[in-house]
Amino acid sequence: LIENNTRRIAILEEMARALYREWFVEFRFPGHEGVRMVESAVGPIPEGWEVTTIGKVADVNRASIRAGNGPEFIDYVDISSVGTGTIDKIERFRLADAPGRARRKVAHGDVIWSTVRPNRRSFCLVLNPPTDMIVSTGFAVLSSRIVPFTYLFHATTTDGFAEYLTNRARGAAYPAVTGEDFASAMIVLPPADLLGAFHIVAADNLELK
Repeated sequence: LIENNTRRIAILEEMARALYREWFVEFRFPGHEGVRMVESAVGPIPEGWEVTTIGKVADVNRASIRAGNGPEFIDYVDISSVGTGTIDKIERFRLADAPGRARRKVAHGDVIWSTVRPNRRSFCLVLNPPTDMIVSTGFAVLSSRIVPFTYLFHATTTDGFAEYLTNRARGAAYPAVTGEDFASAMIVLPPADLLGAFHIVAADNLELK
């Protein structure tokens, strides 16, 4: 049963990612035949689409807790507990006893990305988290504002985005990026109706996990 469920999850994730590539990378979205391509800062894009930055469509590290200003208990996620698309371990702590880096609040639909060694691709989409889930300050937490979280997740977990972060990383021993590196990253903004259509399909696939 575990093996079957793991395979099912992988298939659902690949279906959503394949649809993202088809519509937003290859630009073979419904009705694309009648749309001409125009030049942009990131190369040719369909006419009517925009190029903006992540900081204009999502919040980066929207909310944090402080000692004495949070719940009594937290469900904590450290960098070492996140793989590529997975959260492998959540630890419950009394806040007073939690690691000092246990500060970033997360909510349903947030994308968490390890800022340390981004070439390792430690990221995950947070779905239906515990009420008091907190992640390390070693993560950048991306919270959608203008685009659906499904689109934000896929746009920020491509090979190209991981390469962008890797190239921006600074430091020899622990190469890392900052929240500003995420906020200033360019992102293509398709029309709202196309984003909505994608979200309906992708959210069903991802939330069935």
